[in-house]
Amino acid sequence: PDSAPCRSRYAQALCGQNRWEEAMVEYSRAISIDERYHEAHEGMALALLHLKKMPEAISSARKAVALAPNNADSHSVLAKVLEKKGDYDGAATQYKLALKLDAKNPRLHQALGLVLADAGDLDGAIAELMTASKLLPNDYDLKLQLHSVLQKRNK
Repeated sequence: PDSAPCRSRYAQALCGQNRWEEAMVEYSRAISIDERYHEAHEGMALALLHLKKMPEAISSARKAVALAPNNADSHSVLAKVLEKKGDYDGAATQYKLALKLDAKNPRLHQALGLVLADAGDLDGAIAELMTASKLLPNDYDLKLQLHSVLQKRNK
């Protein structure tokens, strides 16, 4: 059946193959079927981000948040787009909103920690990365990220 979720799943598969332009077409079709389907706006934002269409990516991500303000993924997508733009404060705010909705998500703590490190808040970054590390004790990359931030702070 031709539905927004089906079109979005197909677009996700295209993204997995780095076929961003085609994915945008499918996300557009999903949105034309159901303008309120926030997952399509999230996916569109990420596809636009990969194509370096920053203003459009921000607009799509903001639309997803407006449609689903209580959805952690929507806030996380907007955070990711703002982070790529270099708006670390905006990204941190969105990651914090996502964490209010999904407090035990280690990847959100990790992402917030890395954004805080980029913004120069090393103590905040360490706290978030330590929380993520407690939730994912066997994640070697996370341990390296934490170690790197600790080294920066101790210089």
